[in-house]
Amino acid sequence: MNKRQFLSIHLLIIGISFAGCAKDPNTAEINAKYETHSKQANEALAAKDYNQAVTEYSKAIEAKPETEAYKKRASAYEAQGEHDNAIKDYYSVLDREQESAEAWYGLGLSSIATKDYSTAEAAFRKAGKLNPDYAEPYYGRGLLNKAQGNTGEAIAAFKKFLEMSKDAALREKAQAELKALGAK
Repeated sequence: MNKRQFLSIHLLIIGISFAGCAKDPNTAEINAKYETHSKQANEALAAKDYNQAVTEYSKAIEAKPETEAYKKRASAYEAQGEHDNAIKDYYSVLDREQESAEAWYGLGLSSIATKDYSTAEAAFRKAGKLNPDYAEPYYGRGLLNKAQGNTGEAIAAFKKFLEMSKDAALREKAQAELKALGAK
């Protein structure tokens, strides 16, 4: 191989390398679709238009399957009472992000609704282990114990939640649960 052939091959390899690094023109379009649908979905979720939120999150996921869109679509499904669909989305999140305490918590809540108490317990335990300062798994345990008829354990879990949480709306729900359970 002479010097000229070597230089030609070398330049060809460099050109191929740079071509592989070039930005995919579809990436900007995909990101724009994802952002547009996510924004519309977030607005629908805030307005409690859960059907529209599910539709828009589904379009966002179709454009770009991001964990945040799955999490939020799962919460919209939960609000509609579509717990099986929420569970599927939580598993989609956990396939991508095993360390998501929020996804484990959501999986636990939806599992209570489908009466899969062993999954709910495991999910709340995992959420609490991943983030010991995360109060919501205690709220979930309260709901789980209440559903299973374990009043004393439900009361203890709700009280622990109240010690830890600053979420005013969920604190109000926990206090109502405690009152319904006859806690003092």
